[in-house]
Amino acid sequence: MMFTNRVYQFKLRNTSTITMKYDNKLCTELDQLWDPGYFSITPKQGIIKSNCDELFTVKFSPTEVESNNYRLL
Repeated sequence: MMFTNRVYQFKLRNTSTITMKYDNKLCTELDQLWDPGYFSITPKQGIIKSNCDELFTVKFSPTEVESNNYRLL
């Protein structure tokens, strides 16, 4: 529904023996240009140490009605 936020959380585990750096970007599906649209993700960047977890939160906050909402995370 418009003006209603949806929040999803997921956990990512680094099962390797090295530290993993990450930098989250929200891009358009077609041209890969940075465009967060109605989405946000936190944390945006950081590191996950070996055998550790990181909890990510993705938030969808629509402000307009659109028939196509193509985004790639």
